[in-house]
Amino acid sequence: MVMNSSISVPAFTICLDREVERKRYIAQHLSDFNIAFEFSNAVDGRMLSLKQKNEVYASKKAELMRGRKLADGEIGCFLSHYTIWQEMIKKNIATALVVESDAVFCRESVTSINALTAGQYDWELVMLYYRECFPSFWGQERITPQSKLVRFANKCSCTTAYLLTLSGAKKLVEKAMPICLPVDDYMTGGFINKGIDTFAVYPRTIHLTEDNEETSTIKQGVNSIKNLTENRRKKIAITKKAEKRVRYFSKQLKPGPWL
Repeated sequence: MVMNSSISVPAFTICLDREVERKRYIAQHLSDFNIAFEFSNAVDGRMLSLKQKNEVYASKKAELMRGRKLADGEIGCFLSHYTIWQEMIKKNIATALVVESDAVFCRESVTSINALTAGQYDWELVMLYYRECFPSFWGQERITPQSKLVRFANKCSCTTAYLLTLSGAKKLVEKAMPICLPVDDYMTGGFINKGIDTFAVYPRTIHLTEDNEETSTIKQGVNSIKNLTENRRKKIAITKKAEKRVRYFSKQLKPGPWL
């Protein structure tokens, strides 16, 4: 860990304790950008006992809301982020950067983070990485010569890197339990209205390591579950795709404060 950080807010890095190479990579990578951080040991969902899982996870509600059960890795991932939200509340941390171990920064990442945490902009959650973004036409703000702060008009997938305020952490914790969604669906999927003011840095300034697909234990578990419902998904795919496009366009014209 470096002592003098290039960013002004605490940073938490999520990584399984046994993933030695990933820990080594992200520690060196963040050090290269002079970002001070502390590791937050990820929860390995596969190591949870049935009793532990039943205390935090609602299987029937997950099937109702998401159309399938959650993989053990998804439950563990949710708990890993939930632990940090709780830590922010416990320690009264005003703003924090949360990073998973497959994040790839650039100089613009640091510049945009500093711009957002300087106090000029009003937000509670800013996604720094996402799989895709249809930015709303309205409410866009220039934060650096290269980056804008925008609202999503679509569901945001992936929690590789985000900024979160204390008020945002409290709202996320309030409706988090029992777990019934993957953590990105819960945070930014629009399934549960948490009243959290959500934005994105556009275009992305943070990316993923090239091996993120191969090393993801979560994705392996999810794929095995998804295969069970693939036939049903194919039947609704065409209609769903058209409906999503209409919804994205309407939200581009009139976005809500949350997804």
